Order: sequence, then structure tokens, then C-alpha cells
Amino acid sequence: APQSAQLFGSIATDMIPQTNVPLLLVPPGAALRTPEPQNLVLGIDLESPPNALALDAALTHVRWFNGVVNVVCVNNNPDKPAIRHAAEHVRKLIGTVPHTLSIVPGEDVNDAILAFAHDNKADLIVMMPQPHNWFWQLFLEGDTQRLARLAHVPLLAVV
Repeated sequence: APQSAQLFGSIATDMIPQTNVPLLLVPPGAALRTPEPQNLVLGIDLESPPNALALDAALTHVRWFNGVVNVVCVNNNPDKPAIRHAAEHVRKLIGTVPHTLSIVPGEDVNDAILAFAHDNKADLIVMMPQPHNWFWQLFLEGDTQRLARLAHVPLLAVV
């Protein structure tokens, strides 16, 4: 039920915090515009260092598509020196993968990433879900889960 999945989530979005393999979620009615996505958006949190294994896995998938990855970081203080330093560190980690890196000011990570993906006509959103304890999962929804529920383009959750 596409309408209820947007409001309450689905079995697929519930699987995000439990998966240990990449999970591709395709919203109802969505389809990849090309057989290989060329315009990817990768959401990264600059407040904490990215999980190196998850970032490597995400970049492996990006390389398979031979596309451009638009790294988007949402932060209230984009001019803060620590945020700029973290962004440069991420840029070095990404290395030779064709990419752009944008630090977008905003309060709501999901709204900012969705707006960025829409404005840049993204074919695919790539997220690296953060681990949460079972108690947290019982009452709250992670950013990747919420983004998957609201997105109109396919989302790849890479752990």
C-alpha cells in the first residue's frame, strides 16, 4: 500500500537497521531512469567520522555504476572549521571517484537530502545507516529509514 508506506514505513524500511548487506529500496512507482544510475547522491554526516567499511562499500557500488557521486553533508554550521576539515577528509577518502561535495545548511537531514536529490535530478540516493541500540530502534526511526520512506527515487542503504 504505497500511501500507508509513506506514512508508516514498510517491511523493507524496517529491514534497514537489521541488514548487514547493501539493501536497495525502490519506492512504489519509481524506476531507474537508466539501466545504470549516473547521478548519485551520497549522504554523509560530518559530525562523526564515517564508517570506513561502509564508505568503502558505498564507493564500490558507485564505481560499478560509473556515475558521478554528489556527496551531500547537512550541517547547521557549514563554515565551522571542524566541519570544513571533516569535509576535506571525506574528499580525500573518496579519492579518484568522480564527485562533488556540498555542505548544505539545514535542520532536517532528510528534507535537505531529498531537496538536493530533487534539484540535482538524482537517479539514486546512497546512505550509510548509523547503528542504534535496540531500545532506540523500538521508539525511533533512523534517518535512512525516514529517507527511504519519503524518497521518490531508489535508495541504496550500504552498511
